[in-house]
Amino acid sequence: MSLNLEPRSEQPTNAEIGGIVSSRPAIVIGLGFLCLALLAWPAILGKFISLDWKLGNLRPVAYAMCALLVACGVVFVSARRWISARYAEAFPSNKHLAFALITMLVSVAFTFLAAEIVLRVADQPFKKRWNFLWGDVMQFEPDCGWSHFPNRSVPRKVGSNEVPQYFDQMGSRVGGPAERHDPAVPTVMFVGDSFTFGQGLAYEDTFVGKIGLELAPALQTVNLGVTGYGTDQSLLTLKRDLKKFNTKIVVYTFIYNHVDRNSVNDWRLFHPSTRVVGTKPMFALKRDGVLYLKDRAVPVDDYSYSRVWACLQIAATRWGPKPGLDVTRALVREMKVYSEANGAKFVIVYWDQGHSWDGGPRYLMPGGSPFSGMDLDVIDAGASPPSGWSDWIIPVDNHPDARAHSYVAQIVSRELQRIMKETRPAESAVIGTAQDRKRIILNRERMPVQRGDPLN
Repeated sequence: MSLNLEPRSEQPTNAEIGGIVSSRPAIVIGLGFLCLALLAWPAILGKFISLDWKLGNLRPVAYAMCALLVACGVVFVSARRWISARYAEAFPSNKHLAFALITMLVSVAFTFLAAEIVLRVADQPFKKRWNFLWGDVMQFEPDCGWSHFPNRSVPRKVGSNEVPQYFDQMGSRVGGPAERHDPAVPTVMFVGDSFTFGQGLAYEDTFVGKIGLELAPALQTVNLGVTGYGTDQSLLTLKRDLKKFNTKIVVYTFIYNHVDRNSVNDWRLFHPSTRVVGTKPMFALKRDGVLYLKDRAVPVDDYSYSRVWACLQIAATRWGPKPGLDVTRALVREMKVYSEANGAKFVIVYWDQGHSWDGGPRYLMPGGSPFSGMDLDVIDAGASPPSGWSDWIIPVDNHPDARAHSYVAQIVSRELQRIMKETRPAESAVIGTAQDRKRIILNRERMPVQRGDPLN
């Protein structure tokens, strides 16, 4: 038996044919850069991701990225022989290339896993051991995520002052521990967040409390505002409670932060240092413009999530793309349709004092009013504000102070009195069921949905 000690001849690689280095790898990579440059062109990239970020307009960055990618593509094609030779040296065979790619993917996976473990050990970015936000007055609520405990009286420390807070059997804020609402009395229902609730103020100093005194006894006011709510939670609150009263008018207090809140399912993304009792519901739009409930509220102890992904989400909510207005407008439209289908007038109070209440940089609404072109009764509190309007805030947390609430109460009260005097025969006067009235309103509004409401 003889042994063949001659070295085995190796197969030529894809980059090398007959001893001559092929230019194909460099050409393929160069064309890849040119394709990426095409995708990064703002007119095309903007169809997949908004270039209007909270940090600013990223279109110049996109143009610069296009130029860089084109330059890389041109360099790779022009110097294709030299680059292909270097490629052949780095990856003599397809096995070498596959091994390098697999090694890179495994490294990325282990890095992600290590970061996830470190964040969990450090209890970041949301600490479980911290106290609940408003834990003495808030409970988990399956529809909206959180709501007030019913029949509870709790003093709230605001700076050096102690503010009393009283809640009735529904969990709505009232002026005293024994105060109750009469379901039969004509009612103005207020929905919204801490502005409606009157964060940091005694009830009699809030705009809802002042309006209640102004309109009584002809109308009673019901304050269903809950701190931290967005438009989505306000809609669900409205659908839950509107029929419990003889509701004549629904007033929704809107601040621009609602657009941000409507785009997430976890309020802690805006306030990582705060623990809440649950996540929040989140709506989205189908291709045909129909609203649907994408995420339901979950108790915070039952909510599982990636810590690394949560950190990325926090960064995105602070500095990333501004959320679009489509979902918010659809939610507001649904609030109006539902209110009027049940015989109530719908009014929006647009409250803007030039501050951000959810962290991150302050930015302007695109196109001015978020409700431009919609058939809505909007009371814009910041349209002709009094002198010093932006400074009428509580120093502790920047919520509107008693002066701001007093001003808003005046302009809203005037509008509500006008509505009650000039109420026109509307859909609520049409003989038929609420669904019949809703169909009429949908046709008038030219809603994209003509075949029923998936939210009912």
